[in-house]
Amino acid sequence: MIGFAARRFVAMLIVLFVLSFAFYGLMELIPGDPVTVSLGTRATEELIQARREAWGLDKPFLARYWAWLSGVLTKGDFGKSFYLQEPVTDIIASKLPVTLELASMGLLLSIVIGVPLGIVAAAYKGRWIDKTAIIFATLGVSIPGFWMGLNFIFLFAVTLRWLPSGGYVYPSESISGWLQSSIMPVAAIGLINAGAVARMMRSTLLEVLNEMYVTVARAKGVQERWVVIKHGVRNAMLPVVTIIGLTYASLVGGTVVIETVFTIPGISRALLIAVNKRDNILLTGCVLLVAVIFIAVNFAVDVLYATLNPKIRYS
Repeated sequence: MIGFAARRFVAMLIVLFVLSFAFYGLMELIPGDPVTVSLGTRATEELIQARREAWGLDKPFLARYWAWLSGVLTKGDFGKSFYLQEPVTDIIASKLPVTLELASMGLLLSIVIGVPLGIVAAAYKGRWIDKTAIIFATLGVSIPGFWMGLNFIFLFAVTLRWLPSGGYVYPSESISGWLQSSIMPVAAIGLINAGAVARMMRSTLLEVLNEMYVTVARAKGVQERWVVIKHGVRNAMLPVVTIIGLTYASLVGGTVVIETVFTIPGISRALLIAVNKRDNILLTGCVLLVAVIFIAVNFAVDVLYATLNPKIRYS
């Protein structure tokens, strides 16, 4: 396991280096630059040149990239956002907890709904429960996040007036306000991803229940519910764990729509600012953050694989 972890760490460093260079370079290919975006089209040439020199944009691309990379490696400094004029680490530190909180609660809700639903659907294959679960799963993976979010706002905020239409209240300010501001975005995230979890749980459990050792357990007179729980669910969880892990990693950087619909100040807002304002420093920092989380989640999934299936060993 130590050797496996060391190889994964080295691979992570290589991936992060390639990603940082790629995104830093891609921003150079997009027409315009942060200076013209921040100053507008009516700015004088002298003002534009002065701003470019102040931000270091008058230097060649490789020189700027090397200076940025050196700061990251030696000081942990990801630079200063061109548009927000704040350290990238401070921006990420202020917005990342909100995104992680919503993604974690949304994923938990999808697991709580999706896993039992998939188990019940597989156990009652072909019956009305199974057909209902399939319909729910299909709707979950088909409905766009923004559409579900807007309908939640119309129903619970506009019509019933039970919840606020948007915004975010930090737990330190008000627990009740935090709960009210989190219910709809968490429900939207959870319901959308619960469908994928339920479909994977159902399909893998059906495959396991057709295995020979399950047939032997049934022949011995073991009750069907224990056959499903003891022999089926654990062996069927491996592909489901993969889906759950990848879903969580994608949620961290992919909640742009949900956070935008509900005006939540998460990491997605920083990503939108970085793209719209050509802020390659902020964009690169956010992308690397998402990449680190994605790689860390994949590593955690591999470790969980070995826990669920003792036959799996990493050397």
